[in-house]
Amino acid sequence: MVGKTKLVEIHLRNGRTEAGSLATPFRPMEKEIVIRKQDEAYVFPLEEILYIFFLGKGEVGVRLPGEVVDNVQTVDGESIKARVLQNQALEEGFYGIPVEYDERVQRIFFTHQGVRSRQEQRQIGQILQDEGIVPEQKVQEALDEQKKLRSRKIGEIIHEQHGVPTEAVEKAEKKQQKAPANKKMQLGGILVSSGLITEKQLADALQEQRKGGGKHLGDMLIEKGLITEEQLVMCLAMKFRLKFVDLHDVVPKPEALEAVSSELALRLRVFPIDVDTKRVVVATSEPTNVSIADALRFHTGLWVELVVATPSNISEALNKHFGFEDDLSQLAIEISEARDDDDDNEDVNVLEHEAEKAPIVRLANKILVDGIHAAASDIHVFPVEKSLKVSFRTHGLLKQRLKLEKKVHMSLIARFKIISGMDISEHRMPQDGRIMITMEGRKIEFRVSCMPGVHGENMVFRILNIGAEQKLLDELGFEHDDVVSIRRISHGHHGMLLVTGPTGSGKSTTMLSVLRDLTNQPKHLISLEDPVEAQVAGVNQIQINEKIGFSFANALRNILRHDPDVIMVGEIRDAETAKIAVQASLTGHVLISSLHTNTAVGAFMRLEDMGVEPYMVASTLKGVAAQQLLPRLCEHCRKKRKADRDVVEFIKGHGFKTEGLKDCFSPGCKECDDTGVGGRIMVYEFLEVSREISALVSKEAPEDDILAVARKAGMVTMGERAMKYVEQGQISLEQVVSLLSE
Repeated sequence: MVGKTKLVEIHLRNGRTEAGSLATPFRPMEKEIVIRKQDEAYVFPLEEILYIFFLGKGEVGVRLPGEVVDNVQTVDGESIKARVLQNQALEEGFYGIPVEYDERVQRIFFTHQGVRSRQEQRQIGQILQDEGIVPEQKVQEALDEQKKLRSRKIGEIIHEQHGVPTEAVEKAEKKQQKAPANKKMQLGGILVSSGLITEKQLADALQEQRKGGGKHLGDMLIEKGLITEEQLVMCLAMKFRLKFVDLHDVVPKPEALEAVSSELALRLRVFPIDVDTKRVVVATSEPTNVSIADALRFHTGLWVELVVATPSNISEALNKHFGFEDDLSQLAIEISEARDDDDDNEDVNVLEHEAEKAPIVRLANKILVDGIHAAASDIHVFPVEKSLKVSFRTHGLLKQRLKLEKKVHMSLIARFKIISGMDISEHRMPQDGRIMITMEGRKIEFRVSCMPGVHGENMVFRILNIGAEQKLLDELGFEHDDVVSIRRISHGHHGMLLVTGPTGSGKSTTMLSVLRDLTNQPKHLISLEDPVEAQVAGVNQIQINEKIGFSFANALRNILRHDPDVIMVGEIRDAETAKIAVQASLTGHVLISSLHTNTAVGAFMRLEDMGVEPYMVASTLKGVAAQQLLPRLCEHCRKKRKADRDVVEFIKGHGFKTEGLKDCFSPGCKECDDTGVGGRIMVYEFLEVSREISALVSKEAPEDDILAVARKAGMVTMGERAMKYVEQGQISLEQVVSLLSE
């Protein structure tokens, strides 16, 4: 972007100006500029700079499509008209070409922190052209002439070359300057010009405002349903070229909260975000109100950089950080300590005082309750360098919900340790615990794991809804023929049925549904689980406890003496469990368990890797269901799009037909909490072991040979099933790529 320009003039936030030649090419993403003065190099970080003039003589450059003229107001009081491209994707600032400015300046780079406001202005030539006074060709000729004579105004050139009356030029100039950026603009005019409301709607609202007295125009329009809060604020942000922020994702500096008093912040309805020795960054929902910046500048003595947020967003931030918070003590929740009987009661007095303070107790309760209300499967509490993040995993996606100050980390973790039965004096070793909650008549268990990290202890909560109603086997998403096959195996007299898939693929749900399907049979049903995620009436469910040596292998060895007909083993984790499970399925028991493999045919090799002889696998394994849960597109914001060429080629390389292939995506909306996900959908493949497949397994045949026989017998793979869901618009092609890449 620098081109042949070598000389620069740097305007700094401290009021100084530095001039010199570029020592290295200027690249904004490097966040600095290096100039040379008297054979010495000087480095200036962009965070200290307001704007940079690139000096030189020669052509300004061709006009680019989509460029506009902005009146840029810098924080040092300078007003500069510049031609800019509207969609410059630079994080550090934006380039502009000066209009009717010092002829030495060829280009300007404005840093974001150096700009107070930007206001788009129509160009004189464009105004004359729009009003039919000067044709487009003549305007372009005048612009070409202006490139040669930089000191001449475009209006003067049009007047001299094309005989346009001076009165017409002056009238156009007045229209251009009608709403200068350094004065308070009328909100109604901005909303009308943006197409959000009509002139009549504005007139009616203003008339009502005069009668009612005191109500803000924006609030009235929102109450009438003519605009939304987000539309109002986004419109203002775009109009003034200010940054729009979501305060949920912002951690304010403690110094910023001290720089702006709570009384001033509440009165002005602003929220301070950042501060240093020269400026303070403040979020407002009223960027048109110049008095806000003036009041802040008077009270802080600093330059004021405004960013834009919604009024409700600002209110939440004020409540959270300045103490205007909602009372969380009324949450209908009972928390009880849940320690194992054999746990030792260690000293828990080190952080107990801080952890028992009311704000920490309310915060801990709120996190747990919000996780339940959000239908999250997991809650993650983990510290980073300067803050503490709280995220929920919902529909398989992890999304940040809270960002807290780092100073609450130790107290909050200590509170969770106390109620989950952990040792709060231990910070170096991993710990596990449990929390039982009774809420709205439901019993909910949290399995808690605490792990030391670089920035402090991390905590993860697995939420188990103990009283939740289990789905029937027919409701999980299996096709009818596969349900019949699963029932035939589970209702038999011996053999093994495996469910495979990665963590979080719903294996436990499937196995418990198979067990529940058997509860109407005259059979003794026993399950070994870690943890017991849901209670099934009619099943003797046993909790594994590795701490005391009560492992799956030990439990399985002992329950064979209890004469079970069907045994469910939560997971075959090791060689010992695998061998005992195979032996049990050979001696008149039906055994249901899970493995961590991504495909059905992978189960054979996995058991063999655990030391089970191939002929034993062939004679005991009757069926394998491999499954995964994929994000279902939100039906409220689902849209069609052209399939990406690389994605199509990838899918074609896996043997799928791609002619006429369509794709859908969900960008996110209020209904899906801006995730684009409207639940999850199960894709699976079910392999019933026939005599031919059993013979191949005994011979240790390659997986591809077993898969070919299974598909010939009618097995539908997960990839094929996923492609059907793509055709129905339920999942995106990206999910199929992820599935096939595993």
